[in-house]
Amino acid sequence: MGGCIACFCRNICGCDFSCCDPKDNWSIQQECNGDELGAGFLFKRGKNHAVWSKRYFTVTNKILYYTEQDRSNVKGEIVLAGARALNSTTRADKYKKYYLTIQHGECGSREFYTTSKERRSQWINLINSVSQNLKKNSIYGKLLKMGGKFTYTWQERWVVCVGNTIDYFENSHDNQSKGSINLKGAIVTPVEVKDQKYCIQMLPAAKNSKKYVFACHDEYTRKRWIDIIQLGISSINNLSDGTINPLNQSETNRNDVPSETDSNDLVVRITPAKNKDKIKPKTHQGALKKLGKHVISGWQTRWFVVHDDCILRYYNSVEDSISGIANSKGDIPINTIDNSQRKGVELVGKSEIKIDTGDRIYNLKAENYKDAQDWVEILNDWCEYCN
Repeated sequence: MGGCIACFCRNICGCDFSCCDPKDNWSIQQECNGDELGAGFLFKRGKNHAVWSKRYFTVTNKILYYTEQDRSNVKGEIVLAGARALNSTTRADKYKKYYLTIQHGECGSREFYTTSKERRSQWINLINSVSQNLKKNSIYGKLLKMGGKFTYTWQERWVVCVGNTIDYFENSHDNQSKGSINLKGAIVTPVEVKDQKYCIQMLPAAKNSKKYVFACHDEYTRKRWIDIIQLGISSINNLSDGTINPLNQSETNRNDVPSETDSNDLVVRITPAKNKDKIKPKTHQGALKKLGKHVISGWQTRWFVVHDDCILRYYNSVEDSISGIANSKGDIPINTIDNSQRKGVELVGKSEIKIDTGDRIYNLKAENYKDAQDWVEILNDWCEYCN
């Protein structure tokens, strides 16, 4: 009787009485086909922020896409690389309306609801698990794509590479890509095309395939893209059993020597004896703005490099970093960073980074949210490795 009263009250005021929720034995895996990781219905808030539409969503090891209710006619896709799912912080749950949000630093936020807390929890856990697995196997951002009606016409596209697939969008908030490139067996080479110096050429393996060319803004960015693309291609080509690499399993899970992708090429490194149970994170370098120790100094652009000796060094320019550590302007021993609960290196605002060594706080600024997020994750990985 008490449960019925609670249900009656909830229908009137919208309060959440979990004791009245019917037992939900639904599993996000029960409707999967083939290599799908999860599937089921969600209600999605439309672009006009007014209409909620029921859509059938499917999670793969690369993306989340949605279709009509009968699983036909793909309506759109959501990039999971760099995404985070969480309970809604702006909407209160109602009876059979449990809200969740998928946030992305470049793609924005998407709102959904499902019919039970248990279902929401399963969706959030699976989406975050896929996103976490993609951290070191994906890259995304703005590139120039050669194409259009005329030769050597450059169009800005938002591009994401996950595994052996590249999808490109007109902008990061689009629901559907402009095109997709299957890189399995593709030949990927750095090239220079007339007015664009730092280009990547991709020639898919299929007969009579179209050649794709993308332009980056500098050599370092081009190397990062090529490294991730080659990593995705090799992870597929190296599979001898014909299965699809789930991307969350590196080749080290097959009893191989722990490997690391550095900024130059794909190499195999043996972990130092003092950290023999840890896999060394990848090295990293790039331009950041650094706030001077004295206020009058202001923000100054420096070239930062994470070195194998657990030192973060900064230089006046990339040329100085190539010349050697004697030209460094300063260094930050990574083992001095207070990394309790991965808080030693924090993202502040949209693009600022705070590093706390205990004796001093370093304030850095990246060009955008994605670069800042990459630096925070990589430096925290190095903190765990070096301490």
